[in-house]
Amino acid sequence: MNDIPEGPVDDPARWEHFKEDFARVIRGDADVDQLVAARRATRRSFPALSRPRFPLKVEIDNAASDSATIVEVYAHDRPGLLYDITRGLSSLGLNIIVTKITTEIDQAADIFYVKDEQGSKIIDFERLEHIKDSLYNHLAAMEEEHFTSQKEMAV
Repeated sequence: MNDIPEGPVDDPARWEHFKEDFARVIRGDADVDQLVAARRATRRSFPALSRPRFPLKVEIDNAASDSATIVEVYAHDRPGLLYDITRGLSSLGLNIIVTKITTEIDQAADIFYVKDEQGSKIIDFERLEHIKDSLYNHLAAMEEEHFTSQKEMAV
């Protein structure tokens, strides 16, 4: 298991904090965007790096599944990455059916099986390119923001 700043996944205090935040969000007393932003502001991931070791990559595979479009994201791991990916996919009108999340040291390889608003695999080539480009641009902007803030924190 990777060491993570919040502590072990099975830490009771960590889960209690999660349950409190979750209840606040459900009641409408807290905003998820603000909670994620607060976590980002207080956490430093891999501070020795000024830039990712590997470039951000978004790929779409429409051949490996008969029923869903597969979106693969390879990125530098950072606070809120999974949130940024899922928010980006949702904003494109996609429903996530299955996810496969992998993190090795500071690199994430995340796979999402998605369908459109009608529950169908996306087959329109232009929409597939739009999904790929939009998600890449969204994640690139978030990554740039992360590394800029990391650099400012180091000074």
